[in-house]
Amino acid sequence: MPRPKPQPKPKPPEVLLKFRVVNPQDEGLAGAQFTLYNIINQGEENEDYKVCKVVVSGSDGTVDFGCIPLVNFVMRQTSTPEGYAENDHLYQVFANCDGVLLDGFPGPHTVVNLPIGHCEQLPQARPRHCHNVPIRNPRQVFDQLSTDGVKYVMEGAGSLPEDFQRPNLLSPTSKWFCHIQGFGQYYDNLIVSHNASKNSRYGYFVVSKEGKRLGHHYDAYYENPGDDRKFNHTGGFQTIGDYLVIGIETPNYENSIIALYDIKDLNPSCGESSAGPRFVKLLRGPHPQNCLAVGITDFKITRDGVTKNYFLMITHETTGPEGSRFSCYLAQGDDITTADFRWRFTHRGGVNNYQGFSLLTEDIGTGQDHASIYIVAPYTTDVAGRPTTDRCDLWQLNLSGNFDGTPINNMQKIVSGMHFVTHSFTSVAGQNVHFRWGCSVEILGPDRIRLLVSERNFSRGKPVDMRYNTFTMR
Repeated sequence: MPRPKPQPKPKPPEVLLKFRVVNPQDEGLAGAQFTLYNIINQGEENEDYKVCKVVVSGSDGTVDFGCIPLVNFVMRQTSTPEGYAENDHLYQVFANCDGVLLDGFPGPHTVVNLPIGHCEQLPQARPRHCHNVPIRNPRQVFDQLSTDGVKYVMEGAGSLPEDFQRPNLLSPTSKWFCHIQGFGQYYDNLIVSHNASKNSRYGYFVVSKEGKRLGHHYDAYYENPGDDRKFNHTGGFQTIGDYLVIGIETPNYENSIIALYDIKDLNPSCGESSAGPRFVKLLRGPHPQNCLAVGITDFKITRDGVTKNYFLMITHETTGPEGSRFSCYLAQGDDITTADFRWRFTHRGGVNNYQGFSLLTEDIGTGQDHASIYIVAPYTTDVAGRPTTDRCDLWQLNLSGNFDGTPINNMQKIVSGMHFVTHSFTSVAGQNVHFRWGCSVEILGPDRIRLLVSERNFSRGKPVDMRYNTFTMR
């Protein structure tokens, strides 16, 4: 009997990586070179990259890498056509069975090159978006965060106000009481919210390109006719797609609002001509408690064969003798700019003094009639008012039932007080890098996140600088 022929091993699955590089008028650009890199030592503190493939755009701007295996890559534009500014963005490339995610978003993808000196609106590589990338295993991803921080310093720019550069935090007559409150990432941009002097009308934003000098200063205003309260304490926030959701308090913390800002046109390299965060609407009007932080995400529910998209917004509030609590708001819809948020339930018990936190949606597949949300919530323990230990809780919230009414919820803390080590720049009490202010999670893709935490205060030296730690995947 003849021996059966050996069967060839099945070829690993692959997907096509193909996109266009264009100018601001959506015209294809030839001669733009892109390099795809394998990630070496993935999960280590310092990742290395090895060149996998180099492709140059064709006459219509098409960049075609062909089929790539279902693993994670990074990509850079390693040369630009003559007359166009260098594009130094590091693209995260996630290949899965559904296609390729570029920076966490599905195609078709377009990369825009700007002419040198061009500072008009920068078209993004995708349509306007208002959703978070679902995380495949949030608990595992959280557990893989390095607990040892890496510290960074970004020097200031001369465009920052003089009082902003030298805040006198200890003087009761100081015009400024300036410290970082919200700290997060949007593509290459770092967004920092901070309060102004007590009794100023508004808080402020600073927008910078990460790794460059500190960027430009923008008012964080909102429009609410007839309301003259001084909402200036711009607290913790979370980005969702091309939008920023932020909690803003009055200086004496007895009232708060939740405001939505459009950040799609941020381009700090263009200086003051760049659009800053643009107020869109209030997601929640004045409320008689302070709002230390706010997190937001979205999820899909399928009932009776109909799939609907919902937004979940959670605020963290302190309520005097009752202590801290989470208040949860839901809105049904595909567009956050028209979503109508309604309070649904409140959770008390086990809620620490979180100043910033972020929501992650678990990817549990399609066609489900329930949702699973995770809350990454950093905080700091004190000794005699001095921050001493940085810790982070992980909460899980399971939602089911009547989402248009009051859903059934099960909220529990599944990781309590994981110890993180931030590396300080100063020994002055209250000014160390710590988890009390300016914390956020950057969602890099379905399997990767990054935790960012700022030092509380901008430094008083000249030039002003901003100091922060990041925690990446091990």
